[in-house]
Amino acid sequence: MYYPDPTIPNVLIGCGALLSGVSLIRRELNPATQMGYSKFAKATKSSVMVPSKQGMLVIYLPSVVLCLLGGLWSLDQARHVKLVAFFSLLHFLKRIYEVLCVHRYSGQAILKDNIVIACSYAGFSITQLYFTSKVPSSATSSYEMGLGMALFFLGEGLNHYHHLILANLRKDGAKAYKIPQGGLFDYVWCPHYLGEIISFVAMTLLSQHMLIFIFQLSSVGYLAVRAYNTRLWYEQKFNITTKKPCLVPGLL
Repeated sequence: MYYPDPTIPNVLIGCGALLSGVSLIRRELNPATQMGYSKFAKATKSSVMVPSKQGMLVIYLPSVVLCLLGGLWSLDQARHVKLVAFFSLLHFLKRIYEVLCVHRYSGQAILKDNIVIACSYAGFSITQLYFTSKVPSSATSSYEMGLGMALFFLGEGLNHYHHLILANLRKDGAKAYKIPQGGLFDYVWCPHYLGEIISFVAMTLLSQHMLIFIFQLSSVGYLAVRAYNTRLWYEQKFNITTKKPCLVPGLL
């Protein structure tokens, strides 16, 4: 892992990343300020609502475009920069594919929140590529890059597999929510989030930059709180008393 010099700009960036992460987690912990998509979309008089499918495209398309441009830029960069650019693009292309061909949506999303998330994803994609380019090739570890690639495919595969399970709950055209079963859903509420977190760890290993690790902590914290809120939602909606973990079997 590459540790940048503790210059004032680097320290401020690290502190800013931590503070923004704390702010995001606090927002998600408050039911009144949760990001308004999926089952947590709560329409108000001032909310501009869009169908969930269009809302998710709003979230992911800007990152696809920026990652594609970043990939072209990375062609003249070091190997680890190319890898981060490629896997970032692959991640968002997968998400677009799932929006168009896998997920079966039934609700609406708050457009403002979709735009906020889209800006966050796109901004982080560029930030990640920029800081990765600052890591000298001599400071990179082939072991970490190899582990990162393996974890990326593990995490994305785990995420996609459980998205397929969720989609199959509505293969008969049903719109109502059901309790997911099969795969790791038998042990935790949000194995698809666990897959995403593994992918975040993978991208940190590929970038090999400590500031990216700090940024990714915010993403992990957000998904952990989102998973906790999902467990509460299912327990309240279906009057469930069994305390199944949110993310990690037997732990969290």
